[in-house]
Amino acid sequence: MRTCLNVGRGLADAFAVAGYETLGLHPDDIWPRMVERKRWLMGKYFREGVDDVTFHPHPELVAAYELRISAEIAAQTLRKKPCRRVEILPRRTA
Repeated sequence: MRTCLNVGRGLADAFAVAGYETLGLHPDDIWPRMVERKRWLMGKYFREGVDDVTFHPHPELVAAYELRISAEIAAQTLRKKPCRRVEILPRRTA
């Protein structure tokens, strides 16, 4: 929105000016600052299996999580009560 407004005003570097107006940073400095803030917020857990660029977990962690979930589901199915014999009663007629 700010970039379009600055283009309408005829500013040469509208994108950079919009970055300075909204965040006080040049657009090239915004992403490193975001990563730095995320690292500060998450502390020691930031590097633990999270990608610096996308903040998505690494595929190895996703696979380990899926294995753990499937093991839990398998354990739950084994703990179910065994089936009993169901007796069907004859239908009553008046």
